[in-house]
This record gives sequence, structure tokens and C-alpha cells, in this order.
Amino acid sequence: MATMPWAVVVDLTRVTELRAGAVPRLGALVERVRAEFVGLHFVTNGGAVDGVLTVAPAGKRIIVHHSIAAAQQALTRDPGVTHG
Repeated sequence: MATMPWAVVVDLTRVTELRAGAVPRLGALVERVRAEFVGLHFVTNGGAVDGVLTVAPAGKRIIVHHSIAAAQQALTRDPGVTHG
């Protein structure tokens, strides 16, 4: 947690579709928690959910991982260390 001492990981791996209004709301949630210096990361299985999350304008603010391990790795990465 070197890069962000407070973070929330939202597991969407069992979600297969999102309503149209969900992405702007998730984007707004990301902005609110970032203002409090909290990271918000989403874990998905890819596919349609990724497409909806990343294509929408709010998707530029949403960080998506494809496994809990990938989210954990991103949260523990030291920004001063180069990873290969």
C-alpha cells in the first residue's frame, strides 16, 4: 500500500452487465473518494463489463484489474522501484 495508504477494491467479477447510468455514477464515486485520498479499484472478468466501464467518458477515471491479485499488486507497488 506504499502508493496509496487507503484503497477500496470493488469486486465486479460476477457482474455480467451494467445499466447505462451505472458508469457515470461509478465515475462520480471515483472522484469523491479520490478527493479524500482513497483509491478505488475495480476487478472484472473482462468482456462486456470492461467495455462499458472503459468506453464511457467516466471510464477514463476508473481503474480496472482482471484479478484480485493484480489489484493487490498495483496497490503494493512502490512508485520509486522499477518493476520488470
